[in-house]
Parts: sequence; C-alpha cells; structure tokens
Amino acid sequence: MKVVVEHTKALFKNTDEAPPWARMTICSLATGIPLLVGWWQGELNSAIYASLLGYFVALNDHLGSLVHRLLVATLSFVALIAAFVLGVSLHEHFAIFISITLLLTYWLGLMGGLGAEAERLLLFSSIQILVAYYTPRMGTGSLDSLLHYGLIGYSVVLLGMVISNHFLRGKTLEYARLHSSLLSSLTFSRRRHIYAFSYMVAALLAILCIQYFVIERGYWTIVTVMLIMKPDHKESVYRSLQRFIGTLVGVGLGEALIVSTQSVQVLIIGVMISAFLIPYAMKRNYWLVSFFVSIVVMFLLSIPVIGHPDTHLPFVRLEATLYGCLLSVVGVLLFKVIEKIFIKIPTQ
Repeated sequence: MKVVVEHTKALFKNTDEAPPWARMTICSLATGIPLLVGWWQGELNSAIYASLLGYFVALNDHLGSLVHRLLVATLSFVALIAAFVLGVSLHEHFAIFISITLLLTYWLGLMGGLGAEAERLLLFSSIQILVAYYTPRMGTGSLDSLLHYGLIGYSVVLLGMVISNHFLRGKTLEYARLHSSLLSSLTFSRRRHIYAFSYMVAALLAILCIQYFVIERGYWTIVTVMLIMKPDHKESVYRSLQRFIGTLVGVGLGEALIVSTQSVQVLIIGVMISAFLIPYAMKRNYWLVSFFVSIVVMFLLSIPVIGHPDTHLPFVRLEATLYGCLLSVVGVLLFKVIEKIFIKIPTQ
C-alpha cells in the first residue's frame, strides 16, 4: 500500500515554478489569432493547421538573446512548413514515408532529451510530417492558405518576442543552443544508440499497428510514442500513465463542452485558453500538459463540424493514445533488455 501511495504522489507531483507569463501569452495568441482570422475570412480548415504551426513555433522558445530567439523562431517556421509540405507529398509513397520517419526517429532518439532547441525542432517537424501524411490530400490552394495563415502565427511570435524581451531583460536561463544540441547527437555512446534503436522500433511498431488495425487518426499513436518514451525507464512509465490519465480527463471534459455549445467562437476561445496554460503546465506536471493538449485537439477538430459533433472522436483519441502508451512501454522494455546484454559497464 505504501508503494502505491508513493507512486501515486510521484505521478501527480507538481513542481513549484512561477508561470512564464510572456511565453504563455505568445503561445495563446500564436495559436488563436490564425483561427480568428480564418473564421473571419471563411477558411477555417487551413487556419486550423496554421494554428498548430504557430503553437509549435511558440513552444520552441528557450529564451536567450533576442536575436537568437528570433533566429530559432524563423528556423522553426521554415522547417515546420517544409515538413508539412513533405508529408503531403508522401501520400502515395509509403516506403519513403516510413524510411524518413524512422530515420528522424532514430536521430531524435540520439538527442535523448539533451538538446533543447534542436530536439524540439526535430520533434515538431516530425509531427508535422505525420499530421500531413495522415491527413486527406490537400490541393495547392490549401497549401497556399496554410502558408498565409502560418505567416500570421509566425508574425505574432516574432512580435511577442520583441515586446516581451523588455520584460525578460536581465534574466538568464540555462538552455542548449542549436549548435551544441546538434553536436550532442553526433555521439558514439553505445547506450544512446541502443536507446535510439529502441525508440525507432517503438515508432515502427506504431506505424505497423496503424496499418494493420486501420486506426483512425493513427498519427496520435506515433506522436504519443515520440513524446513519452525517454531514456529513463521510470520516467517513461510515469509519462505513459500521465499521458493516458490527462487524455482521459481532457477528452471527457472537452467533449462535454463541445456538445454544450454551438459557437465556433467559444471553441476558438477555449483553444486559446488551453494554449495559454500549456507552457505553465509543462513546468508543473505532464498529465496537465496532456489534459490541455487534448482539449486543444478536440476543439480544433470539432470547429469545422460545429453543431454536428463527432461523438466517436473521444474514443478514437483514447484508443490511439492507449496504443501509443503501451508501445512506448514495449520500447522501454526493449531498451532495458538490450542495455543489459550489450552494456556491462554503464557509459554516458
């Protein structure tokens, strides 16, 4: 009983850090303004994907000098747009898609939580490829609209950085620069390569499960593996449980709010509030992150079908998340087994 209590406390333990108000505000506006403009101009479908782009660009901000922050934001924007276009172009090329995905996953595994900016840039770009690949084919006009609304979110991030830089002046923050974090992935560490291999195998199993079981919106399964599998075995198990618990609560509350409203504006405001709270949740507990992210996802997917909610969507989200959590645990077990076989003396 004591062990259960200790693990439960560890699952829901919150870190005591001050809210990053500037980052929270930028994330909310970069996610929400493209949606508001898209709603006003009657092009919500393109604006939805662009809002995700603005959200990712805003999250890949680890402070530092203003010039450095603007450079990282610009690089992130270009990489995310290119990744989405690549994902769309691979619709009829499954072999190439799976090869690129596994290559990126292995590289991401080599970073192993060590390269802040470069790791998130690679992670978010990989997610863009997955989302675009598993989304019905978009025409050239849709891609043009995506770029148009994406530029709005990107501009909001840049403006927010310039304005907030005044309030952040004098503050310092430990972070791994792009150069150093990229170099960290060029390692000969046997342990990190074993982890990268296990990480890649878990992603491969996720892709095969999607194909075999025809999982709707199966990219959620792969993304779950990418987000929660970590080199630390205990942390991976905890994150799996936190991911599922946060998703369960998030889709339940999100669906209740969707059913009770007939207003696109209400859902957009809900997206902005949730996006506002995500950077703070990232400093508190991962189950809170999963909770708010699930609400954002549920609301974004429900905006185009407002008034006719997809009551099956919560179960699809839960199913895909559950598969991803289980496969990440499989990946962790594989990593642990191979590590014991090939590493007799722990190395870094």
